[in-house]
Amino acid sequence: MRVICKLPNKQPNCNIIGKMIPACVSVQKVVETEDYQKYRLFDIWLNTLTLADILSLLRKNIALRRKFILANQNLHGLYLCTQDEKTREFFANADYTHIDGTGLLVLGKLMGLPFRVEHRTGYMDLFPALLPNAIQNGWRIFYLGSEEKVLEKGIDRLTKEFPDLAIAGHHGFFAKRETEAENERVIKIINEFSPDILFVGMGMPIQECWILDNYEKLNVRAVLHCGGMMDYIAGQVPTPPRWLGPIGLEWAFRLVTEPMRLWKRYLIEPFQLAVVLLTRKYRDSRDLATRPRK
Repeated sequence: MRVICKLPNKQPNCNIIGKMIPACVSVQKVVETEDYQKYRLFDIWLNTLTLADILSLLRKNIALRRKFILANQNLHGLYLCTQDEKTREFFANADYTHIDGTGLLVLGKLMGLPFRVEHRTGYMDLFPALLPNAIQNGWRIFYLGSEEKVLEKGIDRLTKEFPDLAIAGHHGFFAKRETEAENERVIKIINEFSPDILFVGMGMPIQECWILDNYEKLNVRAVLHCGGMMDYIAGQVPTPPRWLGPIGLEWAFRLVTEPMRLWKRYLIEPFQLAVVLLTRKYRDSRDLATRPRK
């Protein structure tokens, strides 16, 4: 079992940003939590977090040595929540959930929520902004996921561009059941590295289920699920131009570059999700109409 680990060999340097590798509709606002407003959209809770907010809450919680889950949600994740109980449980247990998808942003606006463009943060926007903070604050990062060769290439790229970055990783192809000895060895490797931030990138819903099953055993501060982020860092998959995100077309670029993997997610799932949500809305409105009046 090979672990890829690169530790800094210089004192932190902040000037390194340089180039970067490439139901019935239920809408309910709750009391603000630590200044981050939280809204309910269907069966999920969403924080209206900007990129600056996400970096701020990472700095604050890591400094206080709090253990927490920072989740992200999009239409694909919302669809999986309608199909899989464990995925719903993961998001219900997340401490924060930011929006990562224009479709969800638009859906929230249609439901009357005060979502703005800056409340959408994709991982290829978050990760480059996070790295200078990690170096400045001495955060240790562990990446769990991807194929071993891709992971090695990605970490090598990161450490060449950011030599002060403390990062280690392990591939995502191992026996993931809680009772499996291999799973326990991976957890031990993570805990021995003692990361401030653990990225779990094994695709939905595998990564969410793994976090849910093993969260209590992990000696980490922040846990983030990030899909195939390392594939982009390693250059295995082309990174969408960042200007496509704010105008809602990043999905089209990804579909063109990975049609076999993503055609169902982008061309079929939105319609399936619409059917599920509209059916739920009709059922709930019918139940409301048939309730006896007091």
